[in-house]
Amino acid sequence: MTTRVLPGSTRPSAVLGWAAAGLVLLWLGMLLHEAGHALLGTLLYPPYSWQGDVSAWKRGLVIAAGPGVTAGLLLLACVLARRGATRWRILVATSLGLGAASRLIVIAPSVFQGTFRGDELVLARGLGLSVYTLLLPELLLSAGASVWLSRRIPADQRGPALGALLLGIALGWVSLFGLGRRLGIPI
Repeated sequence: MTTRVLPGSTRPSAVLGWAAAGLVLLWLGMLLHEAGHALLGTLLYPPYSWQGDVSAWKRGLVIAAGPGVTAGLLLLACVLARRGATRWRILVATSLGLGAASRLIVIAPSVFQGTFRGDELVLARGLGLSVYTLLLPELLLSAGASVWLSRRIPADQRGPALGALLLGIALGWVSLFGLGRRLGIPI
């Protein structure tokens, strides 16, 4: 028996619910990503001093904290969406997971154009590695989790749900680059 993810999942109200979940949970995921940097920086250093003259390994940990939180959100989403999950857990898990995975899609153009200045590049340089050495495992985790999470949505509802979810995530990125930057979120 197929469980409905949202009642009448092709109705405008249900489609709007998927879009809203994508937008809101993308913002939550990005705030948690940045909070990972801030929390670890605060734990390792006195306030406002972690970017100065500090040890390379501590700086590396602070930089890695953001992508670590994002990977953790992907794994949490998969745990939430495991077999037997309620329709609302599938909605939250899929929205959270695909939102976290979308970060790699957003940064991909700058990586390939050579203008990327994100966490993975700074960390890779500090470790003497190619940025692709860090991005490839992230990409594999993100792609695998995205496919698995998408398949948790019943097949007869998958198209409308994913379409609305991806629209919400896209609107979330547009709002993060606009309003988020004005609010001081370092995107």
